[in-house]
Amino acid sequence: MPPLFTPIVGNYFQSDAVSIPLLPRLFVKKRAARDIQQLLAEYYKDERFVRIMPYDSEAHLEDGFFNLTACNQTNRVDIFVFGHQDQVLLISRFDNLGKGASGAAIQNMNLMLGLDESSGLV
Repeated sequence: MPPLFTPIVGNYFQSDAVSIPLLPRLFVKKRAARDIQQLLAEYYKDERFVRIMPYDSEAHLEDGFFNLTACNQTNRVDIFVFGHQDQVLLISRFDNLGKGASGAAIQNMNLMLGLDESSGLV
């Protein structure tokens, strides 16, 4: 089964969040939420604009709530992994006006021109 793409809709000027529920029972190898967070953290460890949040992300929530606007004015995406061994939820947050199409266009142009990918973005 393909993952279910679930955008989060709310009353805010800029920001975006996307959630993807995963079902570990369908994985080839047994993996819990903490395992998935560690895999993502290792994979993205050298990416300047991708931040994999710690598995115990309570400190990154505001009074227990997900702060959708925490990446505003940046070219960064934060990826959270919530869940346990039976259910996993990936949630990303980013500034749709920055990391969105315009930031991606500048970042890709920099890479194609052989420039530092962060030129004009930080």
